Amino acid sequence: MQAWLQRVKNNPLITLLVLVVSVVMSLAAFNSAVRELLQDFMPHKRIAINGEWKADITYDWSNAHYIETFRFMGEGDLVQGSASFLQVPRGIEEGKLQGDQVQWVTLGSEMNDNRVVRNVYRGRINADTLQLTLQIENTRSPHVPIVFTATRVTAAKN
Repeated sequence: MQAWLQRVKNNPLITLLVLVVSVVMSLAAFNSAVRELLQDFMPHKRIAINGEWKADITYDWSNAHYIETFRFMGEGDLVQGSASFLQVPRGIEEGKLQGDQVQWVTLGSEMNDNRVVRNVYRGRINADTLQLTLQIENTRSPHVPIVFTATRVTAAKN
């Protein structure tokens, strides 16, 4: 082993090669560390969701076809506003935006019942369309997830 090390030390080409590889690896590690550190301090650009959106939704019970309206506002990862259900605007609760993923909850009740019904929305934004899934929870009868697309009507003015 020592004989091999002695040959490496005495060969300037191998010494230069080891030095270059060491420098390149160090710079790569440094670059990666700086990038990760900067991501923690740089503000993330919010995807354009603020404004008014509309969706043509057919719910999972008979004769339940409605045009629903969604009005979004907020900053950062916070989503606020309203989402209509059966054409009645309801305040957005637990609204979050992470990248192109959005989710929120609206609350309501069934007729003649004191239980709180949760409408859980999850979706993905792609330019002027919003692909959503609605799960209606805590009702007397079970509901299947409802998949629909909302389209931007107007963007929020800055």
